[in-house]
Amino acid sequence: MNKIEPNFIISSDQPEKLAEFYGLVFGGKVSKGINNNHYSITFKRGLKIHIYRPSNSQTFVHRSTQSVAICFQEEPSDNPSLVIKEWYKRILPLGGSRLEGPREEEFGSEMWMTDPEGNNFLVFVPNNLCNHS
Repeated sequence: MNKIEPNFIISSDQPEKLAEFYGLVFGGKVSKGINNNHYSITFKRGLKIHIYRPSNSQTFVHRSTQSVAICFQEEPSDNPSLVIKEWYKRILPLGGSRLEGPREEEFGSEMWMTDPEGNNFLVFVPNNLCNHS
């Protein structure tokens, strides 16, 4: 039996630009895919995101809310809200925007954001202090 590796896929009007956004923001390696309409970003721990331009005949059901989103988690920190703010400073000039937050919880800090094409993603930094309790 083959080993199945989970990946994410994002439909995009400009797959190269969106792949560059995620690669720059989160430190992934961007590679050209099977054609000019497909790119992938590979991250250190093996996660891969595929970004592609759908065919003109492909139809999507558009919903007002998302039920699935990508979460980018940073290493635990003694000051998670500071790390979230630094991520925000990096993401904003690249075309991302804040959707909600940052929100501080006992377990850490999180912020919902959108990429340049309006896809939602979560930035999460666990609170290092919770690991010592």
